Amino acid sequence: MRRKSTLLLSLFFAACAEPPAAPHAVATRSADATEFADHAGAGDLSDALRPDGARVCQVQRDGGGAEVAARGPRRLALLAAGSYETRLFVDPTKPPIAGLRFRRLTDAVDAARASRLARGELTRAACRIHIAVAAGDYVGSFDAAAPATHERLPILIDVPDLTIRGATHLGRDEAGRPVPPADGAPASVLRPDRPMVFLPVTEAFLVVVGHPGGSAGDGAEIRDVTFASGRTDGSSGGMGVITLRVRRLRLEGNHFPGGLSSAFDVRASDGVIVGNLMQRLGANCAVCTAGPGHLRIRDNRIEDGALGGIYVGALLAHMPIAAGAAPAAAIEPYALPATASAEAEVVNNRVTGHRRLPIGFALRVLALGPGTAGVPQATTVRVRRNDFDSNTFGIVVDGGFPAAGALRRGDLTVRLAHNRIAGSCQAPLLVAFTRHTGALGVTVNPYLVNSTFALALGGDVAWADAWYAHPDGLGNTLLVDGVLQPTGTRVAYDPARSCP
Repeated sequence: MRRKSTLLLSLFFAACAEPPAAPHAVATRSADATEFADHAGAGDLSDALRPDGARVCQVQRDGGGAEVAARGPRRLALLAAGSYETRLFVDPTKPPIAGLRFRRLTDAVDAARASRLARGELTRAACRIHIAVAAGDYVGSFDAAAPATHERLPILIDVPDLTIRGATHLGRDEAGRPVPPADGAPASVLRPDRPMVFLPVTEAFLVVVGHPGGSAGDGAEIRDVTFASGRTDGSSGGMGVITLRVRRLRLEGNHFPGGLSSAFDVRASDGVIVGNLMQRLGANCAVCTAGPGHLRIRDNRIEDGALGGIYVGALLAHMPIAAGAAPAAAIEPYALPATASAEAEVVNNRVTGHRRLPIGFALRVLALGPGTAGVPQATTVRVRRNDFDSNTFGIVVDGGFPAAGALRRGDLTVRLAHNRIAGSCQAPLLVAFTRHTGALGVTVNPYLVNSTFALALGGDVAWADAWYAHPDGLGNTLLVDGVLQPTGTRVAYDPARSCP
């Protein structure tokens, strides 16, 4: 079984690898004998973190709740009557305050988790719990022998409506995409005590998971955190955030300065990935998504990765996720459904500098995920107002992982509008009813059968400039701007060709 899991993970690695917000200001003030952080300009946190006392959720009889400011005896009375804390703080430089301020993010998440489970808030909560993480370095470990001061990795979120918000601030350019923070700017930095790994079991800083029939990290928000890889030699490994079976996800304003294999690996989840900065990531997709689910991927900047930017598919066979030395709960394997579909909106992202050969891409949309060739799949992706510049291929639309002897049916609908696709080293668009490298003649792979690709190019790419692999006799259908295309192949891959 372990060999099978490792093989699936290797297959996923092969899925990609081939031969204006206001600045944060942090102040501390006194409320009774307690200090509370006031994050100026921190969006929805700015109102709640005023120095007028703690915030608690006053639970209503109908199961709803209202967040109220409370201090002193009133706070204690509300807590005794069943209310709970909604504003937690993490700051290793200040003494802990029971139930309110913690030295480790791990402990704040554990406190929120215990509160949710004690009240039976498994998939929806009466009030959101916010965890404000002060600027500083937070060193974590996957290993049992790590010091007690280290974060316990991965940090597991498996209860609903929890926000983690750090002090990292990314400015925005004129297009609304993030730009790097100024040197020396305050940041909440998670870093491992050793380099993280991608194989044979994937390590990630944060894992957001839903347990079948149990609690789920639905509504999780992870914002304004810097994820540092701990690698300085140009290698890569590990991931920032993995999600599995969660809804209402929001990943926003985070910074990945290099050395991880991927920033986000989002599996069977719904939500938004917005305004993140990803730089110099490894031989994988920076934003890896696999349904079933509906995702919006917008306003991100992805630069100079070893392989690819954004990857969208309908399904992925389970891959093992490292649970660490002291897991808060098990991470159950993902069971493949009978059919799968996914939708994604890819809007206003800048993806540049993925020049790996034979495959580097800004966006890849694939028909069949690794280990899923026997499951019929359908994926629809709307691609608008993106800037895809200086990549080996601007967009790859391909069969993914068709396997001999399996059903091999996957339908794709891709609609382009108002994108800039420029400086592609090989071609702006590759369309293939087989694996992308099979179309280039680098590998030999089975083709899809009885599948339909429908592309609306929107004037962003001339079909005459696209490459395609669509051989006769397989029952496949290729529609481009509503016009049925004849079978055939047009590919001119040249590994000696340099980028413009």
